[in-house]
Amino acid sequence: MLSKIWVHPLPLSIRGKIMSALLSFDPALSLGLRGAVVLILMAAASHKLHNWQGFKAAVAGYEILPSALIPSAAIFMVVSEIVIAGGLILFPLTIVPALLAAGIFVLYGAAMALALVRGKQSFDCGCGGLSKSQDVSWSLVTRNGVIAAVVLFLATPMAFSHFVWVDWGTALFVAAFGALLFAAADTLLDNRMQIKAAEAGR
Repeated sequence: MLSKIWVHPLPLSIRGKIMSALLSFDPALSLGLRGAVVLILMAAASHKLHNWQGFKAAVAGYEILPSALIPSAAIFMVVSEIVIAGGLILFPLTIVPALLAAGIFVLYGAAMALALVRGKQSFDCGCGGLSKSQDVSWSLVTRNGVIAAVVLFLATPMAFSHFVWVDWGTALFVAAFGALLFAAADTLLDNRMQIKAAEAGR
């Protein structure tokens, strides 16, 4: 008996259009998510600058760098956050700012993961953003990984030539909603850590 040959029910042209639609991403949503990441980075930089001594102590708490390099590393991280945030907005037609943003979140996550593997937990992560300071945890490592993945998804050049007021409104809404969602997630993580600490102290 001849084996049956399965034929896809959808014509090739329709399948191509479907795949193209799945691979495409609304520029307004992309811009909004970029805006959310910008708010997160700028809030993180502001938090570090407002508590500069605490941030340097947090960097030192990781025990990765020699003490002599702590001030320079702290300055580098704050400047990097500000520059990358500006790049995400000023250069939407290039993928470099998005790649750098993903890289900085991966770097912070890797530093926290290394500290946790070495048994260091009870110190400020130094990554305060839209929420208050938090101790290092695997939840924060996961959070940074998710943000890095989202930023990499945004590493696609956008075109604004056909933007109308609805697109700009959508972008602003998505940016605000994304930033608030990040702050809410941070608050939940912080509350979870406090509950665990209280239960451990009983």
